[in-house]
Amino acid sequence: MRTRQGLFGGIALALITLGTAGGAGAAVVPGDGAAAPCTAGPATLCLLDGRFRVEVSATDAAGQGRTPGRAIPGGDRFGSFSLPAITGDAELPEVVVKMVDATATPWESFWFFQSSLTSLPYAVTVVDTITGSTRSYEGGGICGEADTRAFPLDPAPATAAGASKASGASGGSLSLLSGRFRVELTATDPSDGQSVEGVPVAGNDRHGYFSLPALTGDPSLPEVAVKMIDARSLTGTFWFFSASLTGLGYTLRVTDTVTGSFRAYDSQWAFCGGFDTSSFLEGPPPSDISGDWTGFFDPENYKGEDCETHVAASATIVQHGDAITGSCRIDPGACFRGGQIEGTITGNSISGHVLLPGFVGGAFTGTATDTRLRLRIEHLSGAGTGIPPGALTLRRSSN
Repeated sequence: MRTRQGLFGGIALALITLGTAGGAGAAVVPGDGAAAPCTAGPATLCLLDGRFRVEVSATDAAGQGRTPGRAIPGGDRFGSFSLPAITGDAELPEVVVKMVDATATPWESFWFFQSSLTSLPYAVTVVDTITGSTRSYEGGGICGEADTRAFPLDPAPATAAGASKASGASGGSLSLLSGRFRVELTATDPSDGQSVEGVPVAGNDRHGYFSLPALTGDPSLPEVAVKMIDARSLTGTFWFFSASLTGLGYTLRVTDTVTGSFRAYDSQWAFCGGFDTSSFLEGPPPSDISGDWTGFFDPENYKGEDCETHVAASATIVQHGDAITGSCRIDPGACFRGGQIEGTITGNSISGHVLLPGFVGGAFTGTATDTRLRLRIEHLSGAGTGIPPGALTLRRSSN
């Protein structure tokens, strides 16, 4: 079992070695002495017994200005923020934060960590309500950061609210999306290279986090946060996101309990997570996609032409091994009427070409299950009229 002093020594060594301890992305906002006490609210987290006030704002994809995040308390030392003004979902976390009271260590400071579960640009503002010191951290993408120097110990008595109790608990998995997905985490002990299991803490059916008490002695402090989104209506897949609040190396394993497929994700850099929007399909690989399919085609704007959207479409496909041939037919209005299909299928992945004699054809990639095909068609470069880019979505109509 590790002591609390050992915990901070090991983590601080990792932070300093990785060159992230200074919070390189932080901007200093001068303070003018004691700030107003922290009052928790819809947009505000109060951490470490209310000493620190944390708020998040984000910019929408159109860059039309910042909107405040909605605070989701997790405990006295951590929490997250959703972005309902942009995503429409007040419960799904997008930015994760935590603070550690390291004033009893040689560093004599409070440590701040933040990481991302979104690609949207955002800013985190942290205020020390005792000293008035303020820091702002810019984020967006898969990486966060740690700042171990921004908030030093002051003459005021240090609170012990952040102190952790040692625990040897380890192991287990998060169950997400009504139990369809099982998520597990193992981390590497930097002192001996041995693997230890993370302890899962559920948030709700779509997100949660892992602590690493075997390394930190703290079963309640988050180190890696994860979430899953059912995006089958958009892409035919489930989306997985992770955010890191640690410099320790780790591996996440995600298993689809329906299809049996799984993926392992290794941490690449300190405080960087990741996302996967294509690996987990709605069903297992199809046994044979031969047959008739019906659905619709959504073309994109093509050379200024006014192409109709959501146009009825159909296809007939013949599969021999991993080779597929056939034809697709598009109703009038979509800027083209269809063509011959040639391609290959490997597992759930399908790719090939749509051939249109006398015209420039199109390349396609997509996914396939026994009941649904989703193809993304790209216009091939070349002169003359051709197939416009767009999305072809089909369901099986017969075998």
